[in-house]
Amino acid sequence: MSELDPKEHVRKNKNIASGYALSTLLKAEPYIDATIELLEAQLDRLSAAGNEVHFDHWFNYTAFDIVGEITFSKRFGFVEQGRDIGGSIANSRWLTLYIALTGHMRWVHRLLIGNPIVSALNLQPANHLFDTCLAAVDDRMKNGKARRDMMEQWMEMRRTHPDRMEEREILAAAISNLGAGADTISTTLQANLYYLLRHPNHLVRLREELDTAQACGELSYIVSHAEAQRLLFLQACVR
Repeated sequence: MSELDPKEHVRKNKNIASGYALSTLLKAEPYIDATIELLEAQLDRLSAAGNEVHFDHWFNYTAFDIVGEITFSKRFGFVEQGRDIGGSIANSRWLTLYIALTGHMRWVHRLLIGNPIVSALNLQPANHLFDTCLAAVDDRMKNGKARRDMMEQWMEMRRTHPDRMEEREILAAAISNLGAGADTISTTLQANLYYLLRHPNHLVRLREELDTAQACGELSYIVSHAEAQRLLFLQACVR
């Protein structure tokens, strides 16, 4: 998105496109399912103890771990530990607010985060996210037994066409996944649940669709992508 040269934009797009193919993502589905099962266990634990469940936090944890699975073949551990590891999520939220404001006042950015002194002192909110991602990339590069995840797709492209793809593009794609992917997954989940709760008639209708499909044996314990595509009202809610 930050590449202004049209030809360079097309080249970079082609280099990373294979990682986003649906066939690639579906291969990670069993591992995403495992993350969802872990989330369910955590929510059951909180419910049994009579504790409040902060869905915004848990959806954030889940989103980060899912992005970790599809990108690096490894969860970050947010859901398992039930906390924001390394302040990645908190800093991402501050950065989102900051961008929303300074996008209209670039001179303010030059005084704050865009100031070289702030960068040199490692005070930028995004640095926590970069550090989390850099550690994951480094760990993934050393893992010779990882599955064919996004990183593998990009590294293979780099091995096949070293003249066409720079190594730093792999890091840039991984950081983009984590910075943009996790937040959008989380906000989609939050918005979906919020609007269903605000419109109980739609929530009842969705539950009826799910219960009917389950009674007919059309759903797995963790609903698969293929099964979810046949749930028309669910798809309408998601869209």
